Amino acid sequence: LSRHPSRPLLSSSFPHFFGNKNIPCLIPCGIDQDPYFRMTRDVCAKIKAPKPAGLYNKFFPSLQGFNSKMSASIPQSGIFMTDTAKEIENKVKKHAFSGGKATKEEQEKYGADSLLISPTNTC
Repeated sequence: LSRHPSRPLLSSSFPHFFGNKNIPCLIPCGIDQDPYFRMTRDVCAKIKAPKPAGLYNKFFPSLQGFNSKMSASIPQSGIFMTDTAKEIENKVKKHAFSGGKATKEEQEKYGADSLLISPTNTC
């Protein structure tokens, strides 16, 4: 497991935080990570490590819309902690949407598209 994607599921991967303690981990993630959890849980008994637990979440939509997810390998899909202020400004201006209309007059006349701003679409 030294270089496997499931390695961060074990507390032993972070000795600078946990020392040499084997502490059970609760990991929030998307359902696409389930295969790593299943494999890791199977291996944990063999390596005498506590099995991690997954807390599965809906995918947070990307800046490209609700039919795609954010991905670290697609820079324009989300706003990341490593983005500069200028990159964030450009991403918000180019990709973000709120359900609002193009002009103030259209917004006052037609209102927002509540399907685009529904909490069930973003949570």
